[in-house]
Amino acid sequence: MSFSSLAFAQDDFDADRVQNTWIEWTNTERTLVWAPTIASHSGLTQTAKIWSIESEKRGDMSHKRTSKSSYYDYKEIEKWFGNQGLKFKNVSRKTFSESIGYGVVKCPKEGDCTDTLIAATKSTWKFFMSEKGRQYAPHYKAIVMPEFRLMGVGVELDRISKRYYITVHYATEVIGNTSTVAPKFLPKSVKVSVVLQEDPFDVVLPSSLARKIEVAKNNL
Repeated sequence: MSFSSLAFAQDDFDADRVQNTWIEWTNTERTLVWAPTIASHSGLTQTAKIWSIESEKRGDMSHKRTSKSSYYDYKEIEKWFGNQGLKFKNVSRKTFSESIGYGVVKCPKEGDCTDTLIAATKSTWKFFMSEKGRQYAPHYKAIVMPEFRLMGVGVELDRISKRYYITVHYATEVIGNTSTVAPKFLPKSVKVSVVLQEDPFDVVLPSSLARKIEVAKNNL
């Protein structure tokens, strides 16, 4: 499934505000370690949203793309990105990273949930930041990785369980986005069902269209 074919439901929160807040948090930390600023990328925003939606449907947040995958299978995730139409430039053996999290969010019964959601996801951010200074710090390293210049944040809510699911995708540079490329060749033949009826109105058709309709009638 490519992100170009996925129809998102209307959120009751401002996804752009959530993402911009995370980018602001990220760049604040990157500034402290002299890493270049990072910017949003629409393709990464879409893939992050897709993974959060799929995680919410499963009721489980994981990096595993298949039941047989290891917990963080780089090749499987790379293949998954490819299926979404994204390919990344290898910069000093860095290409992409995925950070995920979930937590409790108590949205108001009616109205916008943006501020509440941002406050709730701050707990995930603090968890990522708690790795600072540790030897094993995959989430924090992704935040400050100088090779990463792009990121996207996607959040999905489960109002029944009062949970949010958040995915953050980081990348060096997008060098392929096949989902936006039109196919070079059309199918050789396409089966269609045609029902032709007499037009009750006296309409003069262009001669070329009239010939096509006549040929279609003869082939029925």
